[in-house]
Amino acid sequence: MQLDTLVQFSNRYGADPNLVLAGGGNTSAKEDGALYVKASGVSLAEIQAEGFVKIDLEKLSRVFSTAYPEEDAAREAAVLRDLMDARFPSEGAKRPSVETPLHALFPQRYVLHLHPALVNGLTCSQGAEAAAREAIPLSSSAFTPKP
Repeated sequence: MQLDTLVQFSNRYGADPNLVLAGGGNTSAKEDGALYVKASGVSLAEIQAEGFVKIDLEKLSRVFSTAYPEEDAAREAAVLRDLMDARFPSEGAKRPSVETPLHALFPQRYVLHLHPALVNGLTCSQGAEAAAREAIPLSSSAFTPKP
């Protein structure tokens, strides 16, 4: 894998304030059973190769079948422990993004996950569903949650 490709598109999109709110968002790439994901606290606009955490996808897959505690703080601590345990030993203390499992779910090799202020504002508004229906002319069934 070309880690420099991941760095380049992370920097390109991370530097656009219309796409990234306060340096947030995440990028990742998969190769040979590993997921390279942005480390927590690292800016996409400035990230370099060492800003990514190498995760073992097989170990990470355990988070999808683990029964976590109901209580928020206990659940977050348990998930963080499992994310940290999924790192390759060479990764030291780097902390993977909390959104690492989301990146693992996508079948694509590269994932670009951004937090544009306009989209965040829309999805957090009371009129989000109506605005989405207007902006994305799909059948109403596209907005109906599946059981």
